[in-house]
Amino acid sequence: MLTLLPAPITTMTKDHMKATLACYREHSVDENFPHFREALAQLDKHSDVAEWFECEKARDEDFSGALNEIEIPEGLEESILRFANREESDGVESGRVIRPALAMWKRTAWMSAAALIIVAASLVKYFAFPPPVVFDRTEFSHVDAFREDMGYFASQRFVLDHTTKDLSNAKMWLEERGHPVYAKTPDAIVNYRGMGCKSFQWGDHHVSLVCFEKDNKELVHLFVIEREGLDGSIHEAEDLSRMLVKHERETGGWYDDEHVYVLVGSEPGVEIGEILREI
Repeated sequence: MLTLLPAPITTMTKDHMKATLACYREHSVDENFPHFREALAQLDKHSDVAEWFECEKARDEDFSGALNEIEIPEGLEESILRFANREESDGVESGRVIRPALAMWKRTAWMSAAALIIVAASLVKYFAFPPPVVFDRTEFSHVDAFREDMGYFASQRFVLDHTTKDLSNAKMWLEERGHPVYAKTPDAIVNYRGMGCKSFQWGDHHVSLVCFEKDNKELVHLFVIEREGLDGSIHEAEDLSRMLVKHERETGGWYDDEHVYVLVGSEPGVEIGEILREI
């Protein structure tokens, strides 16, 4: 689908900037167009749009990388061409051509394009619209179960609800929607680069997720849940401050008067011990 760019104006609104930059291709001829130059020039004036743009570029890079890793099945082209030409397999019948060569070429090209569109649409759905994570349990009141399931959640595909580099901005976004969150950003992670946040349900509990990037670019997830409904199990649970591996990911956490917090490495091998020791 062709995306039409809005006509250039002197001062862009934030929404106009996002609509324009959503079409921008870095290191391409797009840099020569006034629409893009104007939007890029105004990023310094709008830090929130600049953060959004950086996240968009990171997503595009991830998606591009995923496309490059796809192996085309052996014989796919031959299968498409065979399907497109199945009615013309003989080519000539009783001395006359069944279909003009041009029509055959158009159909073959259309089928090839259709196959590419289907693959692209499937990839977009896979990465941008993953199904919700489902927890396979009936009891949602024990801290150990919460830690276990947050390790599981981190092992699944999901998309952030709000992207931002600023952990304070993530906190504000969650608070505005009534989701549980830390009273203030923990000192041990306050200087890390944020990635964004998300909210979801764990049984009847609202859970907030804040993602941030360590100095070595590894991602760590911080899950927050209210203590209400968990209080009876906190002192009976495994020591949250002790690092335990759940679903091949390091997990650990702490709690205060109102919330329980669980840190989980985004991938196997991502270490969270140093962060836990500083909290």
